Amino acid sequence: MLGTNNERTGRMDILQLLDENSKVKIELLEFIQTKLGEKVELSFLAQETAVSKFKLGKLIDELDIDLQQKLSLNNVFTFKRGIVQVNSFICDKDILKLRQQYLDSSLIYQLLIFLLFSNKPISKFTAEHYISNSTLYLYKKRINKLLEKEPLLVKKNKIVGNEWKIRSLGYSIIHDLNGI
Repeated sequence: MLGTNNERTGRMDILQLLDENSKVKIELLEFIQTKLGEKVELSFLAQETAVSKFKLGKLIDELDIDLQQKLSLNNVFTFKRGIVQVNSFICDKDILKLRQQYLDSSLIYQLLIFLLFSNKPISKFTAEHYISNSTLYLYKKRINKLLEKEPLLVKKNKIVGNEWKIRSLGYSIIHDLNGI
């Protein structure tokens, strides 16, 4: 996968809260922005992302639709015959908006926010999002994997550990989302 700044700084990578397709689309968008005015072959992108050319083509088409529908950005790039031509620059603010929209649709992200900032019982979350206990368990397991660097842990439907670390995690998420 294409590297992210958070991997280098040791902070939690908020992109890990996204589903795989949304994560690849954001990474692709950030990468192709470095190729403004250039043509990039799909085979090169497939090699860089470790995603098949077929799936990558599908995700590029979805990304183009997302840019048009969610940000009203047209003709950012063209994709024909295995070549991506980057036509215009997208500012970081717009990339953050798209990332936030992808996060808002991610149940793992929503669960983390719920665990950090809500005092409601977890049954409220599962009922509101129509998820089973087994799915909840898988989401908590994924969150625990992300939190193990801190070291924090989801235990009995609460994030436990050093209070300063928990608050720091909440602030770092807000920081990342606002691009500060």
